[in-house]
Amino acid sequence: MPRGGAPPAREPSGERQTPAPLLSFSAMPDDAEEYLVYVEFESRRAGMIHAMDGGLWLHRHVWKGRAMAHLVSTDRARLVAYGLAVGLSEERLQFKPLKDPRTTERREAWHWDLMGRFLPPREREVVASDQRGTERLGD
Repeated sequence: MPRGGAPPAREPSGERQTPAPLLSFSAMPDDAEEYLVYVEFESRRAGMIHAMDGGLWLHRHVWKGRAMAHLVSTDRARLVAYGLAVGLSEERLQFKPLKDPRTTERREAWHWDLMGRFLPPREREVVASDQRGTERLGD
């Protein structure tokens, strides 16, 4: 994928917008692998809270009979970094405000639609969360 990104989008008037800056890998934390780790949760609420705290939450579902997932976070830069790492075009990143389950307030959030070759295999652990804390399943 070219580092320069796509040409700027056009306004309805035909004028060009200034493109959003792309995240460079030098701007990521030293431990880039940890920065790009997503987590799946048994509980939708626990996953949403993880995303609201800036983590990457992978939420699997089926759409029109096809397996897919949303990779969700309030940390746009983190999602962009993940996308660059796996070959997703930044233009595919979707903005959708979501309610924080702790406060019911709407917050800015983004997600990737992951299908086909971009859909991670189900090899990773699923995390369950309850009132006592978080435990890893599948050990």
